[in-house]
Amino acid sequence: MRLLAAATALVTALLAGAPAAAALDVGANDDMARYQDDRGAAMFAQMRELGLTQVVIGVRHTPSDPLAIPGRESLAEAVQTATAAGLRVVLALYPYPPREIEAGVGTPALFAAFVAEVAAAFPEDRQFVIGNEPNQPAFWRPQFDASGANVSAAAFGAYLAAA
Repeated sequence: MRLLAAATALVTALLAGAPAAAALDVGANDDMARYQDDRGAAMFAQMRELGLTQVVIGVRHTPSDPLAIPGRESLAEAVQTATAAGLRVVLALYPYPPREIEAGVGTPALFAAFVAEVAAAFPEDRQFVIGNEPNQPAFWRPQFDASGANVSAAAFGAYLAAA
């Protein structure tokens, strides 16, 4: 925890003295705004005060309910609040829970349809992160086949390509 605090202080100090660059966006990944009473207004204001310019908000694709955008209303409110605070919003889209992927419930085509649904629902958001640590079993299964060969890379690659 002390190391994280020290690293954060160092990065903040370095960025405070750095000239603004149009091609550089510095931000944080944080999904909590969706669950706060103010939909992140205080947090987003603090982010801007620190010089951050973007926020990444995760959106989970549930393979068994492929076109649903979980928490759509609270997500829309958080996106609106972040944008009003002057932050660029990037949505991180990924299939979850991994047990449904492992069971074969999801497909690359269904995930691509979900990505299109999110893009249509949030046209002001022009950047997306596709996937979340597909090399970790907490987010993607299976990782390996019975012989120990990696299978997650190729399986996730199909989702990435479809999206």
